[in-house]
Amino acid sequence: MKRITLLYISIFMVLVGLSLVPNETKASKDDAVASKGNICERYFHYFESKQQIPAKLLNSVSMVESGKFDEATQKMAPWPWTVNVNGKGYYFNSKKEAIQFVNQQRKLGRNSMDLGCMQINLKYHGKEFVSISQMFEPRYNIAYSARMLKNSYKDVNSWKKAVGLYHSATPARSRDYSDRVFAMWKSLKNQKNNIEVAMAR
Repeated sequence: MKRITLLYISIFMVLVGLSLVPNETKASKDDAVASKGNICERYFHYFESKQQIPAKLLNSVSMVESGKFDEATQKMAPWPWTVNVNGKGYYFNSKKEAIQFVNQQRKLGRNSMDLGCMQINLKYHGKEFVSISQMFEPRYNIAYSARMLKNSYKDVNSWKKAVGLYHSATPARSRDYSDRVFAMWKSLKNQKNNIEVAMAR
């Protein structure tokens, strides 16, 4: 997410209700090596329901933003310890490694970096988090992105346009990004339908 409409969302509003998130993973586990590709995925359903976002749409955005092949699960999955600098993605085994990389880049004068499951831009949104560590934590990263996406939807009354604005306000880039996300969305929904059909047999 390189640039979006400047939505400066209060960190207080972002964090409201986070205590109600199903605590399936303690912070210490989120800090550990990401050996499973479900660290991001376990929070999508909760925040889609909370913000009334179509099912699987947050997951689809995250797959486009930070998706990588996870050897542990043998499938593509959003990766929580992802950093994008100047259009190049870097995938780390732990949050600690990702934070060290971010700090190194900042010493080199590079502050515009996209972080975490949903690739939130540090330069434009970093001040809405208490720390870089929190910015990487999946539940806070996804909660913030869910609010941005919902606020854009309220402005444009279209999920397709709202998704495009998550990436860019430039029409051509926005449309291209939205097309990629909705292609992923269709794929994820088809996977779900296929699983449900198989279980019903």
